[in-house]
Amino acid sequence: MTKQAKIVLNCVGPYRFHGERVVKACIEGGASHLDISGEPQYLERMQLMYNNKAKEAGVYIIGTCGFDSIPAEMGVVFAQKKFQGEINSIEAYLDFEAKEGIAINVTTLESAVYGFAHADELKIGNVTTLESAVYGFAHANELKSLRRSLYPEPLPKPSFKLPKRGAVHKNEVVNKYCVPFMGSDKSVVNRTQRYNYEHNKQRPIQFDPYIACSGILQLIGMMVFGIIFAVLSKFSFGQSLLIKLWTESSDQGRDCHNTAL
Repeated sequence: MTKQAKIVLNCVGPYRFHGERVVKACIEGGASHLDISGEPQYLERMQLMYNNKAKEAGVYIIGTCGFDSIPAEMGVVFAQKKFQGEINSIEAYLDFEAKEGIAINVTTLESAVYGFAHADELKIGNVTTLESAVYGFAHANELKSLRRSLYPEPLPKPSFKLPKRGAVHKNEVVNKYCVPFMGSDKSVVNRTQRYNYEHNKQRPIQFDPYIACSGILQLIGMMVFGIIFAVLSKFSFGQSLLIKLWTESSDQGRDCHNTAL
């Protein structure tokens, strides 16, 4: 199939299980590969293993071409183009709302937390969203060694370091309580900043993404579920339980509504 195509759009996840074989087939068949993954381990492992092979084959292997992480990437690029001068740092705030019968399909931990916490009022489909989050969180420790191999030379330390927010803070712009966004956005933006620094001699931009909560109850719900999710994701029994509960509480309704960055 890849020998007959110029571009393959891979939408089958979780990518840590199903992604590599498609990437490999595309390189061997001479087709470029796009995916909508939001899994940092998969994305960075593919870069480490297949970057040079893709160059030799003359094809492109491009990940995160969906909600993860086009808004974040293009938002940073847009800011760079419009800002008169060098940008030191950017903080991004994701604010979304979901109405009854509508699901937010984001392959990130945040989507799993929000959706599961409101499963009684939402029609949520696409179990691979949760699977990607579960297995990504369970194997988060892989990233350290992976990044040491992928990036042996650290980026220069910034003169003005972006201050770290607490686990919860209230942002005056969106006027909501916010927590760190645990998706792939930061990883993807940082990869681009590293490329621009190494190849174009551009100053790396520090980037921190956050997600806004509509109220105290949602914030508490997310934090409680986040703790439960983190504990269960570390064990095979817990992983199976999370996926089973999600499957039983969901149907095939999938749409996005009122998403704003």
